[in-house]
Amino acid sequence: MATEAPRKLKVLALHGSRTSGAILKKQVSKWSPAIHDLIDFTFLDGPTPAQGESDVQHIYEGPYFEWMQSNKDYTEFYNYRESIAFVIDYVEKNGPFDGLLGFSQGATLAGCIVALQRRKWDILGKSAADLPPIRFFIAISGANLRDPGINDVYLGTPMDVPTLHLIGAKDFMCEPSTQFLQFWKDPVTIKHPQGHTVPRLDEAAVTTFVTFLKQVQTAQPGAADDSAEK
Repeated sequence: MATEAPRKLKVLALHGSRTSGAILKKQVSKWSPAIHDLIDFTFLDGPTPAQGESDVQHIYEGPYFEWMQSNKDYTEFYNYRESIAFVIDYVEKNGPFDGLLGFSQGATLAGCIVALQRRKWDILGKSAADLPPIRFFIAISGANLRDPGINDVYLGTPMDVPTLHLIGAKDFMCEPSTQFLQFWKDPVTIKHPQGHTVPRLDEAAVTTFVTFLKQVQTAQPGAADDSAEK
């Protein structure tokens, strides 16, 4: 009797600043079918219309959205609490999901939600700890949210959740993305030669990515099952 193939991993994907879920869907479409064969993506738009010009407006059509705003030196952030509550509410109504994926600002928000769940912090009356466990996290140009009102959530023992980090050698986020690794236990990294983008992946990177996903499938065979309680 043939062994049934593992189901795809359900992943909620959060786009970068002043883009959209539809744009992120196009950006990850260039990845190998070997990756897409393992992931069932849901692409979510941020709750706030972009408050400024989009860097991708000459490449992708709008509308454009964002998850938060910041001061000029990125030491204070605004409206991230509302966006975290928005995502938690979406997962409550539409989940569960096995994992979160984010690009840039979306990766920062997604990683913060994973940290909030692990540390059991509440945001605006919403608790990620009340959701089914987020089994893994994929960060593309990710970083910790450095606002003083939330940054302490990352401190302490590195969080024991599988993470995959895509870091570009020419990305202005290269250093923050590398520093972000310290908050996670045994992070897996894919280093690529590109800049601040959802990168095309060479054969070695695809192998690393697929191996990571298959290990999650094996370790968490029942995560986000369709029969799970919501």
